[in-house]
Amino acid sequence: MENPHDLLKGLRTLVQNNEAEQALEQLSTFLEDRSSDLLDEALSLTQQLNHWEQKMRLNLIDHKEYGIAFSNVCFGTLRLITQSIKEIQGQSNQQASAGVALTDLGLSGQDSDKVSGDPLLQSGQKKYESGDYTGALADFKSASENNPTLPEAKLLQAMLYGELGMPDEALHFYNETLRLDPKNATAFNNRGLIYLETLENYPPALKDFDAALKTDPGMTTARFNRALVYMNLEQFENAVRDLDACIKLKLHTEQAFGLRGVCKARLHDYDGSRADLNIALQYEPENATYISTNGLNLYNQGEYAACIAHFDRSLSIHQQQPETRNLRGISHYFLENYALALSDFNQVILEAPDNAYAWFFKGCCEKALGQTVQAEASLKQAIAVSPAMAEPYAILGVLYYEANQYDISATYCQSALALDDEQSVAIQYLELARSAKAKPDIGQSILGFFGIKP
Repeated sequence: MENPHDLLKGLRTLVQNNEAEQALEQLSTFLEDRSSDLLDEALSLTQQLNHWEQKMRLNLIDHKEYGIAFSNVCFGTLRLITQSIKEIQGQSNQQASAGVALTDLGLSGQDSDKVSGDPLLQSGQKKYESGDYTGALADFKSASENNPTLPEAKLLQAMLYGELGMPDEALHFYNETLRLDPKNATAFNNRGLIYLETLENYPPALKDFDAALKTDPGMTTARFNRALVYMNLEQFENAVRDLDACIKLKLHTEQAFGLRGVCKARLHDYDGSRADLNIALQYEPENATYISTNGLNLYNQGEYAACIAHFDRSLSIHQQQPETRNLRGISHYFLENYALALSDFNQVILEAPDNAYAWFFKGCCEKALGQTVQAEASLKQAIAVSPAMAEPYAILGVLYYEANQYDISATYCQSALALDDEQSVAIQYLELARSAKAKPDIGQSILGFFGIKP
């Protein structure tokens, strides 16, 4: 199954190649079971395209008028694709960032006066609101040409290109805005969003949000976005500080509680995490991330049976969560529910074939179920994916010891100890393998690690 993000990015390419009809057809199919509102917009754009093509065929409009109409449909489709990406991010509980939209403008005081005082900028705004993106861009461009030192004209172009899902163009005009107005907090914040969301380039995103807050310390949207960057950089203490401020200022409160709960889980503050997540779940009871994080808190405290219920619920809301499924599998494994665990690990590998822990625990389950050939293959695949992981070497050492292949067993145990000199299974079975070579009739020892049975 194709990744939804990759599919939507492919549709963008189709639109940019003037294949809007094909893009809309695929987009409509994609949206059928996901969002009725966005599907209605896609069907409306398809009707508009058919309408203008019919007029063109009947010679009721000239090529110029058709070109403008076609451009608007293309821009509308790009904007809808961008909205669809945000929609599926919401469904998978990737937390939304806080941007300044073109409809909000985010301009105040002197900046707002400049926009309201420029007829072309006013006209462009009205055209944007009516769906005439081509006309809006033309007006913003004309305003910029008439007054090349007017940063608001550059800013509005940047914001529109950003909403249309055209990051390169948006970045260009945000850069132009900041060249003309080096203290424009909105430009810093929105440029940071492109680095954060579209390019996933976190250091420049952090730099932009820092600059926005330095320019405007009261811009809490930038503070919220900076918390998201800190989370992606795994700087959870810094993220908590920013989220504390957002909660105190009552900005994005529901999300801020949820995100702070996620951060506290990573900081091993399990009670604090649960308290925050339970508040967030009052507002978003179907948020799969919050539910699975509550499960993670229980998992980290060794409450495997209790955490499985949370993982079950989270996965029933959003199935494509390989990390959550992996944790559920490990929990089943520790409870000796090997068949259930194996089913989870097989599914994780389908979704994330480079997940070394899934391969490792798959091998452990297969060994516990007596499937030694499959276990050997899975454990070797875990090593292929992550050669620096000591545990698969150790369990292969166990596997070969039980097959009376003591030299190979010792080799794998030594490899495990080269990576982790305190690996208890490897220490135990290296000694057993060496003893067995000297005394071939030595009996089997119990496996006290990973719950593995001989």
